Formats: sequence, structure tokens, C-alpha cells
Amino acid sequence: MNASLKYPCLRKDAETPSDWLDRSRGAKWGIYDQEHALFTWTREGGPAGAERTLEAILVDWADDVSYATHDIEDYSTTGLVPLHQLGNNPKFLTYAAGKLQKKYGDGFDTAKLSDAVERLKDQPLKGEFRGSRIDRQKIQDFISDRIGLYSQVWDESSGTGALEILPGPPYVRINADLQYEVEALKQLTWYYVIDNPPLAVTQVGQEKIIEELYRILSNLLAASRGSPRIPIQLVENYEHNKKDEARRSGPGGVSENVVIARSVCDFVASMTEDQAVDLHSRFTGKSETNSMFGTWF
Repeated sequence: MNASLKYPCLRKDAETPSDWLDRSRGAKWGIYDQEHALFTWTREGGPAGAERTLEAILVDWADDVSYATHDIEDYSTTGLVPLHQLGNNPKFLTYAAGKLQKKYGDGFDTAKLSDAVERLKDQPLKGEFRGSRIDRQKIQDFISDRIGLYSQVWDESSGTGALEILPGPPYVRINADLQYEVEALKQLTWYYVIDNPPLAVTQVGQEKIIEELYRILSNLLAASRGSPRIPIQLVENYEHNKKDEARRSGPGGVSENVVIARSVCDFVASMTEDQAVDLHSRFTGKSETNSMFGTWF
């Protein structure tokens, strides 16, 4: 359980690490007050304060590597990320440097980010991606090479490797140059895809769908748990969370608002994008079919 705690602290204990390269701590919080007792039990015999375990640091790094590399592979083969132009777009470098310096503070070295982009541009795909078997193989070779490099354990004899295991905090030291590379790859997805105006505009509508779903479901649950208008999974969430909250709080200590909020959030978070859009359209009368058949809830 400790290995799964990417942000092992309550909100009041969260603080931004002084060195962004140090992965023994996170900049966010990940434990709700209602989970404090379980969290305390989980941390018995483990690291002090908000420090991550060795396993949690490795999971965090693997998550970053996976996010950076697989997104690039997906979006390069669809033409959204022009990998062949990696070293020839000064606007991208300015964008990435600005975002990362704002995120990590003065400790983030934009010169090292530039060096990382220079190293990454030496990849097999030298021209525009055309969809050929050879082009796909070149991108896969590039991604495979990066994953292999980022997961290599430090070898004292050769002086190479990304990961050095330490006997105490911070438990794992990750090569700084490679951390800059991973951040550069992640920013490619943000620059060319996530912050692309067509998608950014779409996200405004998606946020509205989630907000309205939360409001509609919360109101239904507060009005009557027995209403047939409430999805069965949400009712089950409520019943489970009600018992859980009672066990944590004791007699008379259950907050109905907390149980409803937690239950609705869990339910909305469990849906796919298509399910969320479908349920919202049914509640708001915008569904094209409004058929009772083929429903998932």
C-alpha cells in the first residue's frame, strides 16, 4: 500500500519540494482526513513524514516514463506531434521552458531543457511521418530505446544508468539529464495536443458536463436514495460509503453531505468519456435516442 502512495500526506502537510529532481517527496497531497487512520497504519515502519518509499519513487518514475513515451508514440503516428521537427521549433522550447519553470521554480534549468531537446532530436524519423511500415518501426525503435535507457539501473563499472538505488532517503537517485528529457517529451504532448485550441475549447464543454453531472446526481441522491432515476452503481457507492463513514466516525458522526459528495465523485470518476456524455445528455434531454435499451447504468 505504501508503494501506491504517490503523495503520502494530508492537505495541511503538503509542501513543494525545494529540488524538483528529488523524487522522495511530491508537491501535492493525496490523503483525505477520513483516511487518516488507515494512512497512519499503512505508514507504520515506513518513511517519516511525507517521504515516499523506494517502491513509490520507482512507480512514480515509471508513470512519468510511460506517460511521456507512449503518448509520443500514439500522437506521432497520427500526425499530431511532428517528431521530425523536434529540434527546429523555438516556440516549443519557449513554451516548455515557461511552463516548467513556473511549475518547478527557479531550480529548473532551462539550459538543461534545451540540451535535452538537442539530444532527443537525434531520433530515427528524419522526415515527416507518412504512415509506412518503416516510419512506424522508426518511431517504435525510438520509444523502445528511450524506455530502455530510462529504466537502466546504475552500473558502477561502466558509469552508466538512469537509476541509482540508495540505502536511505531519497532511496533512488535518477539521472538529472534523463529527467529533463522525460519532461521535454511530456511537454510535446501538451504543446501539440492538450493545449491545441480545438481540444482546449472542447475541454471547456467537458468540464461543464462533469460539473452538471455532479450537481444533478448530488441533488437526486440528497432528495431520495430510493429513486429509480439514480443509477444502481451510485446507490451502491452511497451505501458502501455510508457504512465506511459510520465506521470511521462512530455513532452520530456521519456527515451526509460528505457521503453524498464522495459517492458522486467516485461514480463520475469511474465513467468513461462516452458514458459521461451519454448520461448527461439523457438527464438534460439532449440525447438523440433517449432509448431505455442498450444503457450501461
